[in-house]
Order: sequence, then structure tokens, then C-alpha cells
Amino acid sequence: MRFFPSLFLGFACVFFQSCGGGDPQIASAPVEVEDQGGTLVFSVLDQNLGDVYQDTLYENIEFPFEVKGDSPVTITVYDLSCGCTEANILIDGKVWPRGDALVPGMKGVISATFDAARYKGMKTSSITLRGEGADLPVQLTLNAFVKPHFEMQPTQAQFGEILVGRLRKEDPVKEIQVAGSGPFEIIRWRRLPKGVAIEAFGDPEDRPDGAQIRRFRVK
Repeated sequence: MRFFPSLFLGFACVFFQSCGGGDPQIASAPVEVEDQGGTLVFSVLDQNLGDVYQDTLYENIEFPFEVKGDSPVTITVYDLSCGCTEANILIDGKVWPRGDALVPGMKGVISATFDAARYKGMKTSSITLRGEGADLPVQLTLNAFVKPHFEMQPTQAQFGEILVGRLRKEDPVKEIQVAGSGPFEIIRWRRLPKGVAIEAFGDPEDRPDGAQIRRFRVK
């Protein structure tokens, strides 16, 4: 019977050692978290300029962003779809050098310009940002409907009809309407056939958008 206490004690010691805290090296090993990389989070990717006018430069078109993630973002290249658009990074209103790191937490804008030049109708231009970042490349888009500064209705004045009518001893009169992007005066008409006159009639009509319409008689 004397052997039982010592046997029990030995079993208890073995059990205690087996149920201990485990390998201390494994318990204290650091957990490696994968770097998710930095991203540019934009509040808007598309800007619609609506109706714009030819030969006009539109500036300060902004695409606000914030840098998020675990590491910096670097923009090295702007790919522009046409020569009508330019872009810069602005941080606190100042140009940020291309290729310099944008650290997490920074806020800024991609500031773009759009030169309507001699385009007409619907025009889409894009800015593709390339560099080092989890979400790059990213594309920003500008949309605009380009209108001429002056539009005439009808688009062509048939002066020949006026001259032929006179040969027939008629007194034909054609009316045309000219819409301008703002108040205007016509100084002279180019390539006006001899014997044809154009006279303004009625009062100018001002539109809410700032445009103006004037009417003329061709006779």
C-alpha cells in the first residue's frame, strides 16, 4: 500500500506538465499582417461640365481624393486622352511634384483644365493616373457638350433665292436668327453678295443662361 501515494504523486506531476501553457516560443511568436498598400479614394471620378463654348479654357475642374491604406501612393504618369486636357496634383492648394509620395491621411485634388478649342458637340476626355498604389491605374473622366459662340437658324442663308426673286420682279425676304453665347453686335457680314442687304429687326432676346438672340431680315 505504500506504493500508491508515490505512484499517484508521479502521475499528478506528469499530468501537470502535460497540461501546461504549451511551447512559450509558439505563444509569443509575432503575427505578421500583410501590407494592404495605399489607395487613392476619390469622391468623384466623372465630371460633367454641361454646355461649354468653343475657344474657351475651363480651369479648376477638381477630383477630390484621400490617401488611405498602410503605405504611401506615388503618381508618376498622367496619361491624357487628348491635348485639350491638363492635370496637376494639388495639396493644400499647392502643386504637388509628380513622383513624390502621398502618405496615408493626405487629402488633395486632381485639378484639371479643359480647352474647348474648336470641338463641337459631345466631347469626352480622360486622365489616367499611373504609379505605385493598390488601385492604380485609375481613370478620371471629363464630359462636355461644346457649342459654337454663334449659331444661325437656318444654318445657311440662300442668297441665290433672293437674287432670283428679284429677276422675277418679286420682293423675297428671308428671316434668320442668330444666337450668341452673350450680348453681341454684328459689325459686318462676310461674303455678302452684291445687291443683298441684311437688316436687324425687333429687340434682342436675352436668355436666362446669358445667351442672346437677335433676328435679321435678308432682302
